[in-house]
Amino acid sequence: MPWLRWLLTLSFAVTGGYFLARCWIDAADPVLRRRLATWISTFAHIAMSMSMIAMTWLGTAWDGLGLQAALFLVLGGWFGIRAVRVWLASPGPRSLHAHLVSGHEVVAMGAMAWMLLRMHHMPAGHPHVHSPPAGGTTAFATVLPSTVTVLLLLMLTTAMAGWLWTLRAALSRPPTRRLFGPAGAAGCHLLMSAGMAVSTATLL
Repeated sequence: MPWLRWLLTLSFAVTGGYFLARCWIDAADPVLRRRLATWISTFAHIAMSMSMIAMTWLGTAWDGLGLQAALFLVLGGWFGIRAVRVWLASPGPRSLHAHLVSGHEVVAMGAMAWMLLRMHHMPAGHPHVHSPPAGGTTAFATVLPSTVTVLLLLMLTTAMAGWLWTLRAALSRPPTRRLFGPAGAAGCHLLMSAGMAVSTATLL
C-alpha cells in the first residue's frame, strides 16, 4: 500500500525533525545541555524515526548483522532502568506523567527491536505480510510471535491514549501552547506512538 508507506514516512519525518529541533533548543539551555539522559532520549527518538523510514522502504536486508536491533535493545534496557528509578523515586498516581514518559520509551524501544528482528525474516519493504519459514511451522513458532506483536500493539495503543490525555491537559493551559512546550512534546509522542502502532500491526 504505497499511500500507507508515504503516510508513515511523513509521520516519522515530522517526529524526527521535531527531535532534531529539540537538540538545538536543549543545547541553548544551560541546564538541559548538561543532562546526559536528555541527549540519550533525544538521540533515541531521532534514531527511531530514521530507522522506521528506512524499514518502510528498504526493510532490513542492508543490516545483515542486526546492529539496529541490538542498538534498540540496549536503549530499551537503559530506559527500563530509568523507568524503575522513576517508579521507586515517585510511586503512585501523582507522578503519572513521569511514569507515562518512561514506560512509553521502554515500549517504543522494545517494539523497534521486535520489528527489526521480525523483519529479518521478511522480504524487503514494509508494511507487508510475514512469510512463514520454509519447511513448515509449529504452533509455538507461529503463535508466540503473534502474541508478542499483539501485546506490543496493545501497549502502544495505551500509550496513544495516555499521550492524547496529556495533550488535552496541556492545551487547556494557554501558557503551554508552544510548539516545543508540553503540548508539542505530547503531540509528537502521540504521532510517534500512532506510527509505531500501525507499523507493528503490519507484522500480524
